[in-house]
Amino acid sequence: MIQKLFRRKKGNPESKKGIFNVLERKGTHSHLKSKKTHIRIKFHPQKSPATKLAFLALGLILGVLILGKIVNFFEGLSKPFSQDILTKRSYVWDGSFAISIAFKGSSIWVLNYDPEEKKAIVLKIPEETYMDLPRGYGSWRVGSIYQLGQEEIKSIGSELLKESLAKLLGLPIDGFITLDQASNQDLDKIILSLRSNPLALINFIRNIRTDLTPLETVSLLRELAKVRSDKLVALNLEESNITKSKLLPDSSRVLGVDTVNLDLFIRDKMSDQKISQENLEVAIFNATTHPGLALDVARVVTNLGSNAIIVSNSEDILQKSIVTSENNRNSLTFKRLSQIFAPDCFKKPCQASDPKIKNSRAQINIVLGEDYYNANYQR
Repeated sequence: MIQKLFRRKKGNPESKKGIFNVLERKGTHSHLKSKKTHIRIKFHPQKSPATKLAFLALGLILGVLILGKIVNFFEGLSKPFSQDILTKRSYVWDGSFAISIAFKGSSIWVLNYDPEEKKAIVLKIPEETYMDLPRGYGSWRVGSIYQLGQEEIKSIGSELLKESLAKLLGLPIDGFITLDQASNQDLDKIILSLRSNPLALINFIRNIRTDLTPLETVSLLRELAKVRSDKLVALNLEESNITKSKLLPDSSRVLGVDTVNLDLFIRDKMSDQKISQENLEVAIFNATTHPGLALDVARVVTNLGSNAIIVSNSEDILQKSIVTSENNRNSLTFKRLSQIFAPDCFKKPCQASDPKIKNSRAQINIVLGEDYYNANYQR
């Protein structure tokens, strides 16, 4: 190309000058000044449509994988921390109500934390405490209950221990945590260490198994780390008037429980203060063919901090339990009782057909169906 330009413009200095101007604009002037001129040509290969589609497909696959990981991560936050631990709980703790947790380590404890009062109660249940178990298991020492449940075809040690402690205390047990049994430290000392040593929180989480979700676990431990020493009450039942030595027919000694004194302690120290402040009246109706259910539930309602004013039977027989209220659906009392006895009624209002229930003077009505009996009294 350059040679042709020179041939066309030969003998014309101005033409040569024009040529140099053109080449200078193209960045080649410096090359022409040298004896050897190097012209560099850069090629920009175009990607074929097939290559573009391949890269697009790869990007989509990576995007789907990343999205799947994100979805799995957030789903995991709402599942039990240790998914091998059986749980039947249909609700999560959101910090709005008092929560009770069963701890199993070198001993058995029940922790009750009330977010309204920012206080924690730790009950140490001696292994020799003798109690009636649910589901027809009879009476056992508390130290044997977990293993008894684990020996079933389907391991239910954690759930059986929770249900047994709930029956003993007349309070719902909302979760289960196993501690490192190598540590002989009492639970109240562990809680105090969370406040004084932030790193203890990480070590605590690493050494537990629980049916609480990761979010519940972290939220609870963060709340416990804020509990002041004067807001932490620890009671060993063996050292209280709640238990006393009892001789069994086989001449072995156990600790019997005085239920009256235990309920007085629970209503004074472990009831939900917000529920107590709402002071709503509750009626309990047994809509099954099994006697005594309403009376058992009345104890739970009272220990939670509410007022059980009616204990009766329903004319109807229901398969599913319901909780009804005309004007107090937004109360914590209604929310908590619905969580425990009829979760569906918290999402959508339930109605009773029995005129006695519809005309009840109580502000909240609990109607126990066959599902409650099956879940709490049958194996």
